[in-house]
Amino acid sequence: MKTRNMAPRGRQETVFRLLPRPGEARISAATIRERLEARGHDVDLRTVQRDLVALEQAGLAGSDGRKPAGWCRASRLVPSLDARSESVALALVVLERHAAHLLPPSVLKELKPHLDEARRAFADRPQASFARWAERIAVIPRMQPLIPPAVAPAVLETVLEALATGLVLEIDYRARDKPEKTHRLHPAGIVAREGEFILVAFFAGNERVYQFQLHRMRRARPTSERARIPGGFDLAAYAASAEMGFGTGQIIRLEAIFDESGYLFEDLKLAPEQTCERRELKDGAVRYHVTATLEDSARLDWFLNGFGDGLIRRKKTVIGKAAFGAASRQRPSD
Repeated sequence: MKTRNMAPRGRQETVFRLLPRPGEARISAATIRERLEARGHDVDLRTVQRDLVALEQAGLAGSDGRKPAGWCRASRLVPSLDARSESVALALVVLERHAAHLLPPSVLKELKPHLDEARRAFADRPQASFARWAERIAVIPRMQPLIPPAVAPAVLETVLEALATGLVLEIDYRARDKPEKTHRLHPAGIVAREGEFILVAFFAGNERVYQFQLHRMRRARPTSERARIPGGFDLAAYAASAEMGFGTGQIIRLEAIFDESGYLFEDLKLAPEQTCERRELKDGAVRYHVTATLEDSARLDWFLNGFGDGLIRRKKTVIGKAAFGAASRQRPSD
C-alpha cells in the first residue's frame, strides 16, 4: 500500500535521510524517488526535485550542478528529529512499548506529541517496512512471569521526578510486618526487577545503601533540597551485586552435570568464562559437563533446581567475595 499526499515536512525529512553524507557517492533525484517508492511513498519525480531544492535553500543539502544533478547532505549538520520519519517513528514506538516506564513522567509528557505523531505515522503506512518491523519484536521472560505489585501513580511520578531533578525525597513507607514510618531520602536510582521498582537511596550523613520498594510507599513528597550521593557510588554495579537480595556475596566455581537438557549451555552462558563439554556414555546417554565462575545466589539455585532430575550433580567451591558484601546490606523494605 502506497501513501499519497504525505506531509511536505515529513517527506522532506525522509528525503534528507536518504541523502548520502559528504564524501560518499552522490545520488540523483530519480534514485531518491525509487527509494521513496520502496518505502511506501507514492511521489513523482518533480516533487522530489522540489524537495531537494527546498533542502538546498535551507542549507541542508547540496548538488554537484551536473545534469542529472547528484545530491548529498550539506556538511556538519545534525537534523532535527521528525516523529513521522521512518527511523524516528520506529525508535519512538519501540521506546514507548518497552521502556516508557523507565522515563520520568515530565519527559514522557514532553515526548507525548512526538509519540502520538509516531503512532499516526504507523497508522498511515501500515505496510511500510518500518511499521512491520515494530510487530516483529517480542520480549518474553525465560522464567515463570509474576504479576508485579501495583504502585500508586502519584508515588511513581514523584519518585522519578525527584531522581530526574536530583532532589531529596520524603516518603511514608510501610515495610513488611512493620508500622508506617516517614523517611527523608537522598535518591540514587531506580532498579527495575521483573516489573518491581526498587528505590536505591541514602540517608543524610550515611554512606550505607538502602532499598525501598515503591509499592510499599503510601505517599511521596518532593523537597527543594539537593540530594547528596556518596562519591564513587555505581548504581549498575550495585544492582548486579549481592545487595539486591539474591546474592550471598560469595564468588564460587560451579561444576555441574546435566542430562540432555544441558544442551542449553552450548548457546547460553552463566558466566563469560563458562565451559560446556558434551560427553556420550557407553549406553548412548548424553551428559553435559558445565563449569562457571560466578556469584552464588538464591536465583542461581532456583534456576538450577528448575532442571529437576535433569541436573545430575552440582558442586560449589567458594573462591572469593563479591564487590558488595552481604554483611553491609540495609533493607528497610523487608
